[in-house]
This record gives sequence, structure tokens and C-alpha cells, in this order.
Amino acid sequence: MAGTNSGYQVRQTISVTDIKCSSCEKLITDGLMKLDGVYEVKPDHRTGKVVVSYDLLKTQLVTLEEKLDALGYPLLSGFWVRCKRDLDHFKERNARDNMSHAPHCCNKPPLQR
Repeated sequence: MAGTNSGYQVRQTISVTDIKCSSCEKLITDGLMKLDGVYEVKPDHRTGKVVVSYDLLKTQLVTLEEKLDALGYPLLSGFWVRCKRDLDHFKERNARDNMSHAPHCCNKPPLQR
């Protein structure tokens, strides 16, 4: 749940539909803050966007999107929005892979003869 920053913090903007009022914003905030690794949630019913700060080691963008959908706020589904979402998923996978990658042997100092 919300807490101290311990890992790789990411800030992501998610475009959703059906946010109509401040009570919708509170429902989204309460729902996403229950997820492990979520630090901050800022929904805006005027723009239809939710800005989320979370720990990439503890949760993923897909998890946040699924939770929003389960709360009754589906993702915006226009062509360019889907393209951006696919790019965001790729960047997140790449960052997670880079964090778990062990250095190559060429990073070792040369052997002394």
C-alpha cells in the first residue's frame, strides 16, 4: 500500500472514461491506493486522466489499468491512445528487464598475469 519510496518510482498518466465528479475521483484514489507499491493517485474528472506514481518493482501499469476497469472506469480506447499505451507497456517492460539484468563478464577487471 502507500508508503515509503523504496524502489524504482514511476509516474504514469492513464486516460479513462466515465469520471464525472469528485466522488468518482475519491473512489479511484481509494481503489488504486490499496494496491501494493502505489504512492500517489491524482484523478481529474475535467480531463479524464489519472496520474499515478508507483513502484515498478511492486506493481505494473497493466495491474493499474485492470483495477481502474474493475472500478468501473474503462480506459480510453482511441487509436492514438492505444498506441501510446502500447509504448508505455514496452517502456515499462524494458525498465523492469534492465533492473533485473546482471552485468556481462566484460565488466570484470582483466586478469593479472
